[in-house]
Amino acid sequence: MSLEQAVAVACDFEERSKRSSIPVRTAFVRSGLLLDAMQGDPPMATLLRGGRGGFVRIATMLALIWRCSAEPYNTDIKASAIARLWNLPSPDTNGARRVQEALVALADRRLISVERHPGKQSTITLLDDAGTGGSYESPNKAYNTARRRKVKPAGLLRHNYFKVDANWWKSGQIQQLKGPGLAMLLILLSEDTPLRRETGIWISPSNFQQRYGLSVDTRKVGLKQLQDLKLVSASAQLQQDVFVQSRRRVFYELADPRALHAKRPMVPTGENGFDNDF
Repeated sequence: MSLEQAVAVACDFEERSKRSSIPVRTAFVRSGLLLDAMQGDPPMATLLRGGRGGFVRIATMLALIWRCSAEPYNTDIKASAIARLWNLPSPDTNGARRVQEALVALADRRLISVERHPGKQSTITLLDDAGTGGSYESPNKAYNTARRRKVKPAGLLRHNYFKVDANWWKSGQIQQLKGPGLAMLLILLSEDTPLRRETGIWISPSNFQQRYGLSVDTRKVGLKQLQDLKLVSASAQLQQDVFVQSRRRVFYELADPRALHAKRPMVPTGENGFDNDF
C-alpha cells in the first residue's frame, strides 16, 4: 500500500459522498458544550486513550462521517476500504482487523450502531458525534433547525462544528500522522476562526486537559508531529498587558490543505482498483 493509492481512495470517498469537507461537531473534541453537566471527557479523548489503536479509532470515525453524508447516515463499506483511506499496512488483513476493532470501540462509546447480516456486509449507522448516543443529524441542518425553534444560545453550542478539508487526505499528509498528531490537528481546526487566522491559534496549556480531556504531553507530542510534517507553523509572540506580567506565547498557523494537495502528484480517480471495497 502506498500513499498514492491512499490518495486515490480519498478521491473516491470525495466523489461518492459528494463532500469536499467533513463536518465534525466541536463537542467531539471539546468538553463543556453540552447542557448535560455529566458530559465528562469528549469522545475524541476517550478514543485516543482507550489503549492501543487510538489513531485508528479516531480515523475510522472521521471516515464514517465522511462516508455517511446523507440520510439515513449509514453505510455497508468494508473495513479494508477505511484501512486503505488511512494507508494502514496490509489493508486486506491486519489493517482491516484494526478497523474492525475500532468499529467495536465506536459502538461501545455509542458513536455508531452496527447491524450484522449473516453472509453480507454489516450496516454501520452513525450516531451523534457529540457522544450522546442519539441519532445523527448533520450539524448544519441541526443548528438551523434549532435556531428556527428559537433554542437558546447555550443549546446551540452542541451543534457548533468545524470542517476537515478533503485535501488533507488528497495531499497524503494526514495519513502520516499518529494519534496525538491527528488529535491536535482536529483541535486546531476546531479553534481556527477567521480572526485567529490573522493572529494565529493559541492553545492554553493550563486548561488544556480540562477542555480537551488530553494530557499536556499529548499536546506537546502532537504539535511536534504536525510541525515535523509542516502542517503547522509556530511563532512566539510577546503578549503585553498593563495589569499583568508580559508573557511569551506560541501561536500556531495551519497550512493550507489546498496548497499541500497541489504539491503531490495525483492518482486519477477510478484507477485504484478497489471499487469492490466500497
